[in-house]
Amino acid sequence: NPFTNQTTVSFYNPTQSKVIIKLIDPRGRIVRTYDNVTGNNILIKQQDLSKGIYYILMHTNYSIIRKAIIIK
Repeated sequence: NPFTNQTTVSFYNPTQSKVIIKLIDPRGRIVRTYDNVTGNNILIKQQDLSKGIYYILMHTNYSIIRKAIIIK
């Protein structure tokens, strides 16, 4: 973080439970959703996203986590 083309987001998921990850733009709009992620990481590609700050909102069985990422 920051990244240009792609980045890998790693997280703790020891039971391989389903996680929902949303990528949110600075205006609060959901620009991508990754449903039923059962691993420990996801690959986020820049593709059609503009440069700037985005937020990752991760829903697990136990918590909701929010982190910022930057596309440069």
